[in-house]
Amino acid sequence: MSPPQPSGRKRLGLVLQEAGLITPAQLEVAVNNQQHFDYLIGEVIVLHGWLTKDSIEFFVNQWFDLIYRSNPMPLGHYLQMADLLNQCQIDQILQEQKVLGLRFGATAVLLGLLKQETVDYFIAHLKGDMASQSAFSAHELAKGCADRVRPIKTTRAEPKRQKHRRSASGNPKGREEKKHRRVRTAKQKSATASSAEVSGSLPENFDIFINDEENFDLANVLEMDDGNVSL
Repeated sequence: MSPPQPSGRKRLGLVLQEAGLITPAQLEVAVNNQQHFDYLIGEVIVLHGWLTKDSIEFFVNQWFDLIYRSNPMPLGHYLQMADLLNQCQIDQILQEQKVLGLRFGATAVLLGLLKQETVDYFIAHLKGDMASQSAFSAHELAKGCADRVRPIKTTRAEPKRQKHRRSASGNPKGREEKKHRRVRTAKQKSATASSAEVSGSLPENFDIFINDEENFDLANVLEMDDGNVSL
């Protein structure tokens, strides 16, 4: 996007609106106040508290000079010049930028310190070489591609394992072997129970088959039967 020519300078209110710094409704209010109270539109915006005086002075005195020349400084430098970020906020963005792997402007938007429209406006007019770049750093893009490749390999290997399981279950020989294993297991359990009966010992889990109702007292039974018991 080519910058506007000096002869076609936009009014301050339109520049601020396009940069996402004021809304169309706020611009309309500022224009009405300007007409009724004989204020400059920048003064009206400052009086309403929508922007600081330093921000208005930046766009009045420096903005149009910057967009007609090369700007080698980082994006954060110009945002600080416009009084849209302070040094503390810039330090916060730089710290989070290392963790998130995002570019400066994207990190500022993610933290809620700037609007996306404001970042895009500054990049388009002051840092045109960044306009076509991704919001992610080159390191994070490479890392993201590697992370996307690994799940694909795992997904492709999974159907092979499932196919192997299906083929094993569908093999008559495999089913026959499973049947023989079940028969051998049943025989072993039967042999264990028989040996327990011969030796007179009880299985280790015998107590689970005895409930409270089976633990009766013979004397109580005789009393309940009035002694009508044949011996």
